[in-house]
Amino acid sequence: MVYNKRSTQWLSRVCLYIGIGALLTIVAIQWNHSVPEIEVLNSLETVNKIQLSIKNFFK
Repeated sequence: MVYNKRSTQWLSRVCLYIGIGALLTIVAIQWNHSVPEIEVLNSLETVNKIQLSIKNFFK
């Protein structure tokens, strides 16, 4: 492939889009990992209810 002015502009634009996509992916992953404590408590209550339901089912 011969690099000329037009191909370097295209290449830099593609790299910019890939970089923005990677940055947005990292931000989305970090945002999903920051769960408020209330959400964690709700999850634990749900797990506890499921465990009690299973125990009651097999009694």
